[in-house]
Amino acid sequence: MCAWIMTGRLQPHDWTTRVLVDHRDALFDPSVHRWVVGLSGGLDSSSLLHFLANLPDRPPMKGLYVDHGLHSASADWADTTRAQCEDLEIEHQVVKVTVGAEGSLETAAREARYAAFSGALRFGDLLLLGHHGDDQAETLLLNLFRGSDQFGRLAMPAERPLGLARLLRPLLGVSRVELAAYASQNGLQWIEDPSNQDQMHDRNYLRHAVLPLLDQRFSNWRRRALIGERRDQSVRSALTDQAERDLLALASGHGVQAQGLSRLSYERQVQVLRVLIGRSEAPQPSRQAIEVFLQQIESARPDANVQLQLGPFVMRLDRSYLYVIETEAEPFWQPSEWQLDERFRRRGHLILLKHRCLGGLRVPLDRFRLAPLGQGQKIVKRQRLDIREQLRAAGVPAWLRDRVPVLMDEDKVVLVPAVPPWFDVPLVADACSVGLHANGWALSVIQSSMST
Repeated sequence: MCAWIMTGRLQPHDWTTRVLVDHRDALFDPSVHRWVVGLSGGLDSSSLLHFLANLPDRPPMKGLYVDHGLHSASADWADTTRAQCEDLEIEHQVVKVTVGAEGSLETAAREARYAAFSGALRFGDLLLLGHHGDDQAETLLLNLFRGSDQFGRLAMPAERPLGLARLLRPLLGVSRVELAAYASQNGLQWIEDPSNQDQMHDRNYLRHAVLPLLDQRFSNWRRRALIGERRDQSVRSALTDQAERDLLALASGHGVQAQGLSRLSYERQVQVLRVLIGRSEAPQPSRQAIEVFLQQIESARPDANVQLQLGPFVMRLDRSYLYVIETEAEPFWQPSEWQLDERFRRRGHLILLKHRCLGGLRVPLDRFRLAPLGQGQKIVKRQRLDIREQLRAAGVPAWLRDRVPVLMDEDKVVLVPAVPPWFDVPLVADACSVGLHANGWALSVIQSSMST
């Protein structure tokens, strides 16, 4: 065992060595500035929190408890996780969420939880979740029984992007029995959620009614299933790598070229769309929905409005280019302060970038206010120009025109940001410009998914 992890209150366990060997690069990547542990108060997250907190040379840590409000004791569980963090001298945060009433309660709770995670994370954070090997085996079977056709989604990924940060599940190779032994040896206390016994939920029915029968008939099936999943992961990784290369070749400042996509084999088209959707953190659609969308693209007229709904997102075909857009995002920008070269990121993969350019504003941007672009608004450039008409004539897609902000001085528009590659130079009102031969302040709206 690595001697350097046998310090403090941490006791030697085989699984701790495996976790560090498998995930040390992700845990201690120089870009990671803080570990955020998703807490439930249960065995898995309690063990993970204790294990990580006792590692030497770790970054700062925070425990994050999401209160779904679905159980009368949820506030008490929040107190339990707070006490766990206080014992380990770790920061603690509670986020309360409202779980939607439509559809599956499990699905709605999961969506609310991950939205809370995403909102609480910042650049440089690594979200660590305690899903273990038994959870992974259950997920594999559940997705098989449900007929999942989502690319690479039969099992939970060990690592993926989430919001501004990354998510890591370091315990997927650890069994619940191993975690229980660790918790017992270290004197840990944890919560047993009574809802985990309710067999109305598919996962609980599988866990309590089906898996014990499999255990009796097929010894070590869980371990063999996980070995098979890891073996197949190498094949999925190769397919994903190819889809990433295809997407890179098809992407431009305008979006993803639909015509170039149609020249790929049908299966490669499907995987490219899967990767594009995954980058946007939009929910993956069914195989059938993707096939219908591809057929519509193939037969669409140049001015057709073809779209694929993805929960709060939509994939749209606009002037032969594909985009994934968050339909519920506010169509305007509200940065808290201005700093040179600071990027203000909004969901929907847009960045508002401050810079300098010829003919820009004479005075700094913080002298003005940002506002959404209204109907009929004009800017004075030798004459009064209709802003929306200028953007439309430049070819800026309709969905993006609705999200372009303007800079206002009281009731007058003083600047319209550039929107590369359609609208390369910002519009600056004559009365506020430094003139064509001097540098002044300017803004540009950039699609981060294509530019980063």
